[in-house]
Amino acid sequence: SLVICSSYSGTTEETVQTLNEAIAKKCQILVICGGGELENLAKQHHLPMYKIDPVYNQSQQPRMAIGYSLIGHLVLVAKAGLLKFDQPDIQLIQTAMARVVKANKRDIQTTANPAKKLAREFHSQLVIMVAAEHLTGAFHVVKNQMNENAKQLSHRHDLPELNHHLLEGLRFPESNQNDVAFWFVNSKLYSQRLQTRVRLTVDVVRKNKISAFEFTPSADTKLAQVFELIQFGAFVNYYMSVLNGLNPALIPWVDYFKKHLQGTSL
Repeated sequence: SLVICSSYSGTTEETVQTLNEAIAKKCQILVICGGGELENLAKQHHLPMYKIDPVYNQSQQPRMAIGYSLIGHLVLVAKAGLLKFDQPDIQLIQTAMARVVKANKRDIQTTANPAKKLAREFHSQLVIMVAAEHLTGAFHVVKNQMNENAKQLSHRHDLPELNHHLLEGLRFPESNQNDVAFWFVNSKLYSQRLQTRVRLTVDVVRKNKISAFEFTPSADTKLAQVFELIQFGAFVNYYMSVLNGLNPALIPWVDYFKKHLQGTSL
């Protein structure tokens, strides 16, 4: 088996524990980190490692180093011979992300800025994100950043799983009609069955008088769509933090939690 242990800081408790267990079980291991205990263990046990040099992450926040982490994973796994990933793939990713940046920059007014418009729709709402197939992981990133950057509560559900239960939970509390907004990601690269599920699920949500919004990536490959969604979500979450009047870099409650967790036994 191949175990990839990835932590931006290199000190994440769960990742360090997993690495120690993988070493003890003599697994094949790849390490991605910016230093810390992961780097020490990788050097001690002569493990293949990509050490992140976060020169383009001036905030020093792990959630702003997604590019380092994802490309690091892809390159290491490609070098291990498990998939094909080369310069043309990177160029498609860059093109997709550049389109998002061009359309959603700060100097573009809200009426012509898709990310700003969506941020206004989500302001003061509980956001339920829905994705499928190759975009579930990307929306997980966006959801995490909405919590951390916008300081706004959000949840993620995946198709088709949610169709078996969530549709019956839309009715109550009645405040859902005012306080909840759904964010769907559709894709021309979803299977036809999943595209039908998206359409019908949006229909059910709206029939329950709950707002539903859609984002459809335009990139032609699944990998490029992943990065396109993450980039667009980053703009939405940044503009939501502006609307909420907060510094998106600060994470006071996470810092509080980590401070009080230190020194406790595992």
